Amino acid sequence: MARLEGKGSFNNRGTSGIGADTARLFAEEGAKVVITGRSEEKGSNLADALGDGFFLTSLM
Repeated sequence: MARLEGKGSFNNRGTSGIGADTARLFAEEGAKVVITGRSEEKGSNLADALGDGFFLTSLM
């Protein structure tokens, strides 16, 4: 499904828990997703799990 195709989502604290689950669901539905979080390892793992088009970057 692509119910969120063309939409965007900004997920603060999105590298674990409900934030990560929301990011996964939104991405599966076609949204462009931005995820922030404090754990580089969790962010990297989530980017890998989401597949092509997702990458990790540091803002600090």
